[in-house]
Amino acid sequence: MLNNQVFLYSTFSMITLFICWSWTTAIEQHEQIINNNHSGNNSIKSKVKIDVYYETLCPDSIQFLLHQLVTNYDRIKEKVDLHMYPFGKAQFFESGNSYEFYCQHGPKECRGNMIHCCVLDQNSHDISFPFIKCMEKELYGLRRPDINVVSQKSVPKSIH
Repeated sequence: MLNNQVFLYSTFSMITLFICWSWTTAIEQHEQIINNNHSGNNSIKSKVKIDVYYETLCPDSIQFLLHQLVTNYDRIKEKVDLHMYPFGKAQFFESGNSYEFYCQHGPKECRGNMIHCCVLDQNSHDISFPFIKCMEKELYGLRRPDINVVSQKSVPKSIH
């Protein structure tokens, strides 16, 4: 069991490092293209697309969001087209006329993922990103989080 945990942790760490390296490399290449092609009004203004798939209760996802994405976002937000997908390792199955979702960290994570999906779908990035950041900070380190309480606490903090 311990070997599986070490293997999973090592694998996830390597994937996270690769994502961070890819992200940094893509931004540097984008800046180089803009600098090389800057000529008055004809400069390239495209953004680097970044898709982040995460789980609201996954400790590794929370670590990445708080210590990588949040800490670097203000520096890169004008250069990236960020899309966040709170789905991660969830699975869904058709059940009659609806779907059933199963999340790696249980039903509370499915609830958190649904809250994040709604916030992302119904709000601009300027509103949804601070809410998600605040909610993940509240979840950080909790062993048995109450998603409903955490999400309600996060709304006033993220609105300012």
